[in-house]
Amino acid sequence: MRWLLALVLTFSSFSAVAESQFYGELQLGVHGVQHSDLDFYPGFASGSVGVYVRPNIGVELFYDRATSKAREEDFEIEVNEASGIAARFESPSQRGLQAYVLLGYVTYSINQYSTLTSPRQLAKENFTGARISLGLAKTFDRYRNMQLVFEYRNYDVDAPLRVDGFGIGLRVKLL
Repeated sequence: MRWLLALVLTFSSFSAVAESQFYGELQLGVHGVQHSDLDFYPGFASGSVGVYVRPNIGVELFYDRATSKAREEDFEIEVNEASGIAARFESPSQRGLQAYVLLGYVTYSINQYSTLTSPRQLAKENFTGARISLGLAKTFDRYRNMQLVFEYRNYDVDAPLRVDGFGIGLRVKLL
């Protein structure tokens, strides 16, 4: 709730200074979770809403949710959910193609299941840190307010694991 209030206050303070343009984005993808010597690739769905506060500069809220678990040896892992806020920096569009960088803060949880015991044992850990994303967006010729997006993301935390991911999705400019 604090994030939502902060974002609303940020949007209202910038609206007098810049023309605001809201956008929404949906993605499907796969996380890469490296824990010890094991690599897991669970699926996720992601959604974000944001507003441009300056040309090619935006602020957004995002939320990811697991769509599948990944199994390796006797363990299953999923990035259960992730949420946060980020600043978006985009290049100018050239031939309908834009590059972008997201720099933000993320809080996320990982569920790990052990299949060695019956019933399965769940270990849940929460993490916070930076989220850095690099992406490309291609504007549709026919629908100028829609873009196909490809994104690499990394959740940077001080922990003995690595979490990153690739996503593909659709961004729509709403106003």
